[in-house]
Amino acid sequence: MTTYQHSVILDTSKCTGCTTCTKHCPTEAIRIKDGVASINSDRCIDCGECIRHCPHHAKKANYSKFSTGDKGKWKIALPAPTLYAQFDGLDDTNYVLSGLIDIGFDSVFEVAKAAELPRWRCCPRSSCSPGPRYLWVRFLRRFPRTPPAKCLSGRSRRCVA
Repeated sequence: MTTYQHSVILDTSKCTGCTTCTKHCPTEAIRIKDGVASINSDRCIDCGECIRHCPHHAKKANYSKFSTGDKGKWKIALPAPTLYAQFDGLDDTNYVLSGLIDIGFDSVFEVAKAAELPRWRCCPRSSCSPGPRYLWVRFLRRFPRTPPAKCLSGRSRRCVA
């Protein structure tokens, strides 16, 4: 069984306990204990808001080395819309997309573009990677048994629960 590895790492030596991150965390996953921030991994949805707003740079992104993707024939980047929020004053997203090509990706496909494609199934989909986890953390996990998803229309033969 694989364990969920969060994308946010806290550097306690840089944290001053200023509470800026707690004010911007949408799931209230960050608490200040003994003058230092602490991230509750059960509530964290990896949205990156704490990284973006920390004035002391005490939070940073946890990532794998690019070389771990050398197993396949193609290296395709799938940047989520939240990637662009990490760049202050970004006027042109092509700057980021071309940067992904420059570091070695063969192709780039924006996840947000998939939301514009026609939906062949009746079930909703999210173009924001933290979105489904946010719903689970904030609302659904409170219910011991969540009913399966139902089709929004009778046109589909199969719905994903």
